[in-house]
Order: sequence, then structure tokens, then C-alpha cells
Amino acid sequence: MIPFGFRGFRTPPTDLYLNGPELSILTQPGSQVITVGSACTFTTSVRPYFRNNTGAPDGYVKYQWYDQSGPLIDGTKISGSKTNSLTINNIQSPQDDGRAFYVESTYIPGGYGSKKEDYYFPFETSGTAINSPLNSNAVILTVVPTITITQQPVSQTVGKDETVTFTAVASTSDPSKPLQYYWTIDGVVQSNSNSTSIELTKSSIGTEKVQFHAFTTVDGVNYITSSNEVDFIGVASRNIVKFEAFTTNNLYSSQEVNLDDGDFTLLDTVFGTNYNIITFYAKEKDIPLELTLKASKGSNKGSFNGGEGGVSTISLTLDQDSEYTLLGISNNSAVFLYKGSELYAVVGQGGSAGISGNGGNGGGVGLAGANASGGSGPGTGGPTDSLSLNGIFGSSLSSVTLQSGDSLATSPDGGRTISCTKGSYWINQGISPCSNNSTSNIKFVNTDGTEITSSDKIIRGFKPGYTITTTAGKGVDTPGVDSGDGGNGASGGDGGTNGSGGGGGSGYTGGSVQVISTSSGGNSSTKSSVVFSIS
Repeated sequence: MIPFGFRGFRTPPTDLYLNGPELSILTQPGSQVITVGSACTFTTSVRPYFRNNTGAPDGYVKYQWYDQSGPLIDGTKISGSKTNSLTINNIQSPQDDGRAFYVESTYIPGGYGSKKEDYYFPFETSGTAINSPLNSNAVILTVVPTITITQQPVSQTVGKDETVTFTAVASTSDPSKPLQYYWTIDGVVQSNSNSTSIELTKSSIGTEKVQFHAFTTVDGVNYITSSNEVDFIGVASRNIVKFEAFTTNNLYSSQEVNLDDGDFTLLDTVFGTNYNIITFYAKEKDIPLELTLKASKGSNKGSFNGGEGGVSTISLTLDQDSEYTLLGISNNSAVFLYKGSELYAVVGQGGSAGISGNGGNGGGVGLAGANASGGSGPGTGGPTDSLSLNGIFGSSLSSVTLQSGDSLATSPDGGRTISCTKGSYWINQGISPCSNNSTSNIKFVNTDGTEITSSDKIIRGFKPGYTITTTAGKGVDTPGVDSGDGGNGASGGDGGTNGSGGGGGSGYTGGSVQVISTSSGGNSSTKSSVVFSIS
């Protein structure tokens, strides 16, 4: 027998590095701040190595990127999700803001069926990395939101030393990053201007450039979007009258008129019939005015005519930034003129005709209303009574809420207006009827206490809601007999009886205006109007 020889081994023979390599991140990806629509790339660098330098790894590193939702997959927005360099395309706000990313690195050892190239090396292979898989630091994508100027400021021309308000509006694609604001004049930042509006006073004649800026701060950097530059033009003071109109349900409308360009006529068509209160003021300087007040004609009935409305031309100086008010334009009635809360002048409305007689003419400023004519019960025109804080509503009203000291006339009697307005909101604030509503410039406050934020800040005194301007007497009607109502005025005309017409309403002046001309009747239109002219 041939003897066999044996050689013992302590371990099986192998060329495999049983102690696999260790992965080391040479370059960590970094967080980034990116603008909307841009792309960003996160990059890492990972190396496998042996601690004991027993050999070089013959495998490769496999990558997979993740966000909060899980592993990423290449597509139109993402590329490189399985490489060491991840790219996010077409970044959007706020969808991509705050996304966190990390990459998982895995060592794939060499050997049978494991090489990328699909070559098979069954020998001289290394083991799995001792710290595989290895995750990078998490990084954050911060997206700078888009800021859009949705309302541009507009150029304004004002008189020297006048104050105006510039307004703009901006929006952001990401409300979680709030906007801040500032305004510049000729590039100089204005103090205390962190608002979408700014009040500016023109201290000189000439043009300056005003610009609005909206910004958000991201990682300590301000990202700014600016409006168009607009002109802030100062000119010599002009004869500008600003009109503001109000409804009982808090609607607002306004119009500026430069009387240097010619006369202006205020009719119900300027603001519409719902705007029952029309205030006006001199915007840039005191203005010497002539006002031609025309009350409306009374209505006709068959072949009989309503009385003509009273007509007067008065002069007064319109004090800058002081409130004046006209009633009776929107409803085509008698015309009442106030400064603040004090009644300055009235022209009376003509009485309506009855089936058997004409109405009486309305009185001009300071004149009584004329009696109706024809028939057996013509209404008496309103007298030129002195006024007080207590008044009488005309019987043309069927019911009304009265304040203490006031009353409602019975048919066919006319009523009498009051010397100052007594709207309950201001009275309840402790403001006396004939006083201004404040000592400083304020916005208009309506009957229900609502401040009309679009209105201008001026010296105001008018107290809406209680004026006693409906003073006409009610005609006494019987079956088949239609009598005319009286006209409204400082004192209303009495209604007719037995089919007769109503008397005209009276005019009034408290002595604060100069009467240039005045007449009983004179306006044959059913429209009330006021013509504004420079004296």
C-alpha cells in the first residue's frame, strides 16, 4: 500500500478578506437655499478602505437618495437618485420648501455575480463593509418664495404741503415666510414704512420718485421685490374740491374736481340715488366759492303743475380740510347745506299739484315757500321760522323714531328742521349737536358707528342719521280726490285738501353765507342741483 501523506491547516485556505472594508464619507452633502424655478444638486463622496491596509477593496459603492417620503426615483423632477449626485429640477414654493434629503451608501463586495460589469471574480474578493449601509447627514432644501406685486402704486399730483397716501399690495407663494415692506423716495428708505400704504407730505414743488418694496428674510438674507417707480408731483395749490358720498349701508364713492378747469354741477347722477349724504371740502387751500342751489320742482298732476323749486346763489369761503355736507341731491328734494353739523342754508322744494290746483313754489335762501293756488283747500307755504335743536317731522311721514323734544306733524301740516344735526352715534359719544366731532382730522363715521376707512381724514362735524329734512305736509286724500303734498324745506309746505296742491317749502340762511341772489321758484326741473364756481 502506498502511504498517503496529509498536511493539516489551521484554517481553510482562502483569498477572501474576511474583515471587510470600512466606508468613509469624504464629502457630506450640504443644505441649500434655492429660488423658485431653479435646480439644485446635492453631492456626496464615499470611499471604502481597510483599516489594517491588508488589501484594496475590489467592490463598489451603491447609492440611494431619500427624502421624508422614502427612496427617490428618477423622473422629470429628479435625476441621479442612485448616484453620488442628486439633482432636483424646477423647484417650487412652497411644495419643495423644507424637504430633507440624505443618501444611503452600501458597499457591494467583489466576487461572483457581484461586479457592476457582471464579470465574475471568484477569487481575491473582499467581504461586506463593516459599517454598510452608511447614511449621510440629512440636509434641508430651503426655497425662497416668489413675491409678486399684485397692486402697483399710482402717481399722484398734489399741492405743496399736502398729504396723500400711496398704496400697493404684494403676495407671496409661501405665507409661512411673512412679508415685510418699506418705501423709498428717490431711493431713500422712509422710516416707519413697514406697511402696504404710506402717507407722504409734498414739501416742495417738483417731482420725486416713490417706490414700494416687499421682502422676506431667508437664512439672514433679504429677498426683495420692488414695484414700479411712480411720480410724486408737487404743484402750486389748486382750487380742488373733494366730494365724498355715503349710503346708509356704508358704501362709499368719491370724486375730485379742479375748479380751475371750470364750473362743476352736482346732480343725482354724479354718485347715484343711493348716496344720500354728500360731503365736500377744499383739499389744498381755502377756496372762495359761489354756489347756486336749486331745489326740485313739485310733481304735476293732470293739467295742474307742481310748484317750482327755489333757487339761490350764495358765496362762502370753503375752509381747507373742513367738512361741508349737502342733503337733498340724491332724492331730488329741498337742498340743505351744512358746515360741520351746523345748517348754513336751505332752498325749498316746490309743492306738488292736486287734481284741482297747482302747487306753490319753493322759497330761495331766506324766503318763505309760496302758497298753492286753485281749488278749495290750497296748502300754505312753509314760513321762515327761526330754528332750534328741536324740530318737527312733516306729516308726509307716517311714522318716525323721535328724539326728546321733537315731534311728528299731523296731516296736512308741514314740519320744521333743526339747526344742527343730531345723529345718535356722536351724541352718545358725548359730542354736543353743534360741535365738531373731534379736534383733529378724522374719517367719516356713519349712522351705525362704522368708520368708512376709504374716506379722507378732515375736520368733521356732520352727525348722520338725524337731520329732520323730511318736512313736507301730507295732502289730505279722500276717495276720488287726490290732493298735493307740500314741498320739503327748512319749514315744509302744508299739504293741500279737497284736491288742491301743496305749499312750497321755505328757504333758510343762518347768516354764515352771503346771499347774492334768491328767488321763490325758478327751477322747473324735477332735479335738484348745486353749481360750484370760483368767486
